[in-house]
Amino acid sequence: MIVSIGTLGAIVSTWVYLPQDSPTFHKGHAINLGAGSAGLLLCACMIVYIRWENGKRAKGERDHRLDGFTSEEEASQLLGDKHPSFRYIE
Repeated sequence: MIVSIGTLGAIVSTWVYLPQDSPTFHKGHAINLGAGSAGLLLCACMIVYIRWENGKRAKGERDHRLDGFTSEEEASQLLGDKHPSFRYIE
């Protein structure tokens, strides 16, 4: 996903940094600043979500996902990152 967005940024930049906007390129810089700000906001939101989800897992609020499985190994293979003992890394 990161590579796709980065490649998309290169394509978009060819259309927002136009010769008639030179030498200041206000429109291009504004779009670039907006995209960078949106990226920072998205990262901050993801950090908050990861901490929240890891807290829920630490309190055992995701243990219901193990219901119906016969062994811990079977559950971890089938649940993957949904397994209650899985922890996200910041």
